[in-house]
Amino acid sequence: MLDRLVTGPGFLDAEVFPEVGFRTDLLAWVPTGWRAVGRLQVKGTDHALACELDLVAPRPGTAGPSRLTVTSRWVLESRWITSQWIPGLSRRIVMNCSVALEPET
Repeated sequence: MLDRLVTGPGFLDAEVFPEVGFRTDLLAWVPTGWRAVGRLQVKGTDHALACELDLVAPRPGTAGPSRLTVTSRWVLESRWITSQWIPGLSRRIVMNCSVALEPET
């Protein structure tokens, strides 16, 4: 039921807008880690966004293909995603995303 709510027309409307994209204009190292500043595209509209990035490199001597994992933490305004009030939904939504980069085998 939650999946239907999140992907449905009242929230992300995934059938009409199947992708969320982020294009960075600036990547910087700050004392607390990496930051990216750019534009988030959600539901066909661009929004300025800064996000935190963490890089997890493969451990030396680990068997199998080398894999770099990038995790990000975004804080989104709820109005970017929905125009209706949803009980329990804060004005700001924290979204975590991770991507694993592996070499082709």
